[in-house]
Amino acid sequence: MGIFWHYSCKDMMAMKKNSGWLAVALVAVLAVYLAGCSSPGMTKAEVKRKHERATQNNMWQIQDDLDEIFLLDRPSRLSEHIIR
Repeated sequence: MGIFWHYSCKDMMAMKKNSGWLAVALVAVLAVYLAGCSSPGMTKAEVKRKHERATQNNMWQIQDDLDEIFLLDRPSRLSEHIIR
């Protein structure tokens, strides 16, 4: 023998009202998710420039690291003249 839940008409109306608000909230969240919450997008040219700038900065950092590893970041003490 299981427990059966009996709802009154008043309870059923409240559940329908709550499910309506739930549906509205779900649609609003979905709309915000699909539209995005950020500023207007960038053009292809702006994205390309941004990627090129990031790549160039990375290459400069790699070159600086290699210069430091191979001791090329400062002049040698073996010569009076700067040799590069």
